[in-house]
Amino acid sequence: MEAGIRAIFSDILLAMTKLELLVFFSRNQYAMDTPRRFSEFVKRPEAYVREALEFFTRKGIVEKMGDGETAIYSFTSDLDTIHTIDEFTKSILRRKII
Repeated sequence: MEAGIRAIFSDILLAMTKLELLVFFSRNQYAMDTPRRFSEFVKRPEAYVREALEFFTRKGIVEKMGDGETAIYSFTSDLDTIHTIDEFTKSILRRKII
């Protein structure tokens, strides 16, 4: 049972990390850095930040340059995506969800 509860907490932490990264990118649209540095910015474990960045890369929200530990991630340059995420994050912040 304990392993199941830990998995639930891990899923929640990953979801929170994704939300915090979206807010970060919405506020810092030109930020480019490694998962390690982004983890310092949002104060979340690097493993969760890396997983969230890879998820966003697959979804077209984040662009990735390079591979491995030196890979650099940046927010998309697609204006429609930027606008949609900006509206979403404003809604989240108004509701004080995070």
